[in-house]
Amino acid sequence: MLSPNRVVINESGEAKPPGFGVSRKHRYDMIFIRNDGWMLGAQHIHEEVAFNLWADEWFAFYEMRTHKILPISVYIERQKQP
Repeated sequence: MLSPNRVVINESGEAKPPGFGVSRKHRYDMIFIRNDGWMLGAQHIHEEVAFNLWADEWFAFYEMRTHKILPISVYIERQKQP
């Protein structure tokens, strides 16, 4: 299982280390993986904020529910669907 370097915790894009505190807001449902290997986790409610922080630098994402690493193009296509 992957572990992100940071987790987005609010709509402003503030991010904390994944082990920071015990609050639900520091958990994550997905992890975006940047070209340089750096990873950012987000709950579903903050995934758009997380994605937009480095939209041009993500190359993959990891879904916690499926335990799969997928190309970022799959994420982008899913966002276009109603």
